[in-house]
Amino acid sequence: MIRLSVELKATADELPKAKPADLPEIASELQVLARLAASMERELDVLRLGEASRQGGKALEQLATEQLTHLVRDPEGKVIHHDFGRKP
Repeated sequence: MIRLSVELKATADELPKAKPADLPEIASELQVLARLAASMERELDVLRLGEASRQGGKALEQLATEQLTHLVRDPEGKVIHHDFGRKP
């Protein structure tokens, strides 16, 4: 696996001793590293969005459960049964 930080450090170490003829190769290497960085950033964004979605879903489920519980139970703790026109 390519480590972006290692590759950037190696490229930075090459710059002081680079000859003018080496510059196009170094520029090309930096472009590849920039694409790698952009890809890693997108992957991290997706992971963060997924995590936020899971956490948000859990919070919404908890709130909905609490609200439903309050609708079904009265303050004294008795269960309220709704009559939808069915005959016993």
